[in-house]
Amino acid sequence: LVRTNLNLATGALLTGRVADAKQIEENESVIDYLTDAISDFLVKLNVQEMSDRDAQYVNHVFQALSDLERIGDYAEHLLHLCERCTEKDIAYSDAARQEVLDMYHNVQSLYSAAVAKFYSQDLSMDGLKHLARLERENRKKIRQSQQNHMNRLRAGECSAEAGIMFGEVLISLNRIGGHSINIAEAAVLQTAES
Repeated sequence: LVRTNLNLATGALLTGRVADAKQIEENESVIDYLTDAISDFLVKLNVQEMSDRDAQYVNHVFQALSDLERIGDYAEHLLHLCERCTEKDIAYSDAARQEVLDMYHNVQSLYSAAVAKFYSQDLSMDGLKHLARLERENRKKIRQSQQNHMNRLRAGECSAEAGIMFGEVLISLNRIGGHSINIAEAAVLQTAES
């Protein structure tokens, strides 16, 4: 559901069409419900007598669950940014859309790899370093996009209001990358402790 919402919200941003708002909001409600239910279960499970290894695993699942829920929140935030752009008739330039698309592909790759490695509980330190490089590349792209946006503002190619929203998109994508790395780290910690 988190991946679906991330894809739908970013697609809406890139096309400027908010066609899937209801589905994103319904998915987010389910994500929140499942997060609460699974968290309650993990808390109950954590008070049971278990091995140190199992207790660590439960802790890592709880951490990853929290990060997944936050990524879902950022996907919903991206939807709301798209809705605001639509309401105010704000459109991003082709260059800005391409920058968002490039960052999204990097974030999507990082997210997918982190979640897959968490599920398999099979991530080496080298694998984590690779994912950390993807996350650093994303942060560099975000800084470059911020600079490019300032240049577009100076050239009169973009409004200040569009720039504020573009900046919020960049921040959301950056934070999704950060939460993805947290998920990957939980897989490495579990693998190292096994």
